[in-house]
Amino acid sequence: MQLYLIRHPKPDIASGICYGQSDVASSEMQCQLVLPSLRAILPASAKIYSSPLQRCTLLAAHLASDLQVPAECDARLMEMNFGRWELQHWDRIPRAEIDAWANDVSAYRPGGAENLIDMASRLIDFLQEIFRLWQAEKKDVIVVSHAGSMRLMLAYQAGISPEALARRVVADRQAIDFGECRQLQL
Repeated sequence: MQLYLIRHPKPDIASGICYGQSDVASSEMQCQLVLPSLRAILPASAKIYSSPLQRCTLLAAHLASDLQVPAECDARLMEMNFGRWELQHWDRIPRAEIDAWANDVSAYRPGGAENLIDMASRLIDFLQEIFRLWQAEKKDVIVVSHAGSMRLMLAYQAGISPEALARRVVADRQAIDFGECRQLQL
């Protein structure tokens, strides 16, 4: 089974803002910028899953229309929840909190919300379910989500614990551009 992991188009928000699970939209124009390259590489009969945040659902809806398949939203695909840091400029978040997070990226709860281990746990659950549902049919799956979610899914290996997955991602911070597609074999 092949997974096509796609990061949402650039969101309509000023740079330097922490937006994690905030429902920030992407414009139609940003979506149209990434669609041609995606259309050229995506399989015609894949199942589509999307984070429920609008910056993902707009792109997922276009892909679903192109491929004539439904797109299903799944909250497990959302970006990390940054709690009280959400929609704050990174420069306005207390330096002591940023430093505490930097000292323990896996277990620290930025903004008092979710940590990377929690996020890894929900994404492992999603990947195991997808594998169980579509592996027998050899169905490819398209996932429209976020850079943080993609990093975790790309680092996934069967049987890995959420703690080990979080540590693996912290050790290898991959840059993922808006609208970029990466493939993962499950």
